[in-house]
Amino acid sequence: TSEVGDRHRRDDRIRALNLGSGHSDRRMTDYVLDRLVEAGNTLVVIEHNLDVIKNADWVIDLGPEGGDRGGEIVVEGPPKEKAKSKRSYTGQVLKEAGV
Repeated sequence: TSEVGDRHRRDDRIRALNLGSGHSDRRMTDYVLDRLVEAGNTLVVIEHNLDVIKNADWVIDLGPEGGDRGGEIVVEGPPKEKAKSKRSYTGQVLKEAGV
């Protein structure tokens, strides 16, 4: 293991191209991500899937909008903390989902 460690990158475009977007593909992606974490890796995942966000240890929500009206950190922390944010659209959805 090097001092910097290995880097793994996965985002929606990579999943769409390499892993597909079906339910079984999502389960395989989750399985692989879980194994990487269990092996001691730190993962940074750019994701919009609510199930992935709900199960994350830490979420950084950028916004509040897109483009010129975005790019600032709206809220960061565990999903339960994010669900308390009134500024975060994702937080509002998490709250409605019972997080």
